[in-house]
Amino acid sequence: MLGFIYGRGLGVNADIPKAVDYLRKAGDNTRAKEELHNYKKTLFGKWVRR
Repeated sequence: MLGFIYGRGLGVNADIPKAVDYLRKAGDNTRAKEELHNYKKTLFGKWVRR
């Protein structure tokens, strides 16, 4: 799960927009959907961790 790795910064620099992109591409994967709930888009369009 690349989205999880990029979102948490495990071995790479944390990149939340890239993480959200990978998590969305995962489709119907339940773990990806659960992880996607940890992020939200701000009023200015920036992705942040909740």
